[in-house]
Amino acid sequence: MKKILTILLLTVSTISYSQEDSLENPYKFLLIQNENLIFEKVFPVDTLKLDQIESKLIPFLATLPGVSNVVRTASGVITCNISNAKIDFKKYGGTSLGVSIFIQSPFFGDVVVLVKDGKYKIAVTNMYFDIPNGYGSITKYTSTDAFLKSSPKEFRSMGSIIRSGGYLESHLTEMFTLKT
Repeated sequence: MKKILTILLLTVSTISYSQEDSLENPYKFLLIQNENLIFEKVFPVDTLKLDQIESKLIPFLATLPGVSNVVRTASGVITCNISNAKIDFKKYGGTSLGVSIFIQSPFFGDVVVLVKDGKYKIAVTNMYFDIPNGYGSITKYTSTDAFLKSSPKEFRSMGSIIRSGGYLESHLTEMFTLKT
């Protein structure tokens, strides 16, 4: 009887463990694209035309903390960089013990903005966190490594990681919402 119970418990725990680390996308705006994690969101501004959005958006981006190198290319695409941004997870209900360590570290990313009449789309790629290690140096930890399993590229299901991703989404959404 003990052997049967042991085998049953091992089978159940193995099955539940293998299912635990695989998850459909738990996020609205964090997406897997070419096996990398990106943030992508369309922001509606129904009352504004393309030139009005651009004329408000470029100076707005230049004033955001941690945003630099705001450039409008000849093709009309706006690009910029995020450097040393702090994700205020506590603002969105998080606690230091309830999130992953990386979300408490400086955040970096490349931003591309596409503008059309009545809306603009923000895409943040090459996202990473600079995590200080105990030896006085910094470890670059990509968002792909943080939020996705190695192979196949699927979302991690650990609660603290999912919460951290939600706080990242909230931060980027609030950060790039144009105040009209």
